[in-house]
Amino acid sequence: MRGDEARTLAALSRELNRGAPDTGDTAVRICELAAEHVPGCDHASITLRRGRGRLHTAAGSSDLAHELDQAQYDADEGPCADASRDGTLQHANDLRAAAERWPRWAPAAAAAGCGSVLAVPLVDQEDAVMGAINFYSHRSGVWDTEARELAYLYATHAALALNAVQVTSGLRTAMTNRHQIGVAQGILMQRYGLSLDQAFSLLQRRSQETNTKLSEIAARIVEDPEGEGPGPALGQQTRRTRGASVPGPRRADDGDRAGR
Repeated sequence: MRGDEARTLAALSRELNRGAPDTGDTAVRICELAAEHVPGCDHASITLRRGRGRLHTAAGSSDLAHELDQAQYDADEGPCADASRDGTLQHANDLRAAAERWPRWAPAAAAAGCGSVLAVPLVDQEDAVMGAINFYSHRSGVWDTEARELAYLYATHAALALNAVQVTSGLRTAMTNRHQIGVAQGILMQRYGLSLDQAFSLLQRRSQETNTKLSEIAARIVEDPEGEGPGPALGQQTRRTRGASVPGPRRADDGDRAGR
């Protein structure tokens, strides 16, 4: 790698790790910088895996990048599809000659003006393939050994940036969920005269009964603290939580009646 390329890569790495607010913004910035600075790259995109191995484009530097990606998903073949599923670097220096390899996608991509392509797998912190970064060029023959090595290094830094923002986002979400669950516990404790453990058990039971995430149950209670909560009224009947009876909501005149 030449000195100027090394300096460019170092600058790009610093730019990627400045800390975008979420995965989407980070992915967009990765694609923009790739199209601007990776030699040979005219368009870039990021393909990520969803549940059951489904692929989707998280970001692209242009409409053409999105279209080239989508054509691969529709045809169920192509460099980013192979790289995302197999975890292997994929490239073709002349798409007009790649019809045997990708019979449906390659001719369509060449007709759209794509001359060559390089797809590099993106791996997470556990070395699992989470997708690929795709480099598209209008020209043929641009992905020689040196160009592939530089793109691979850029992809490595891109994966690190994506992993970092996902970890940060996950921690932020976990902290928010934990706070909301705590607030919901406090609301239930005040409403039904429960202990901390009983309030949490009641949240768990409602989560299981409605097949709803605990954090979502808590969020609904926090959003409507005066309401009855999600699903059937929480206090309409006596419940048992960890062997303790959970009474219905207290009313202001309960104490007066007890003293009469």
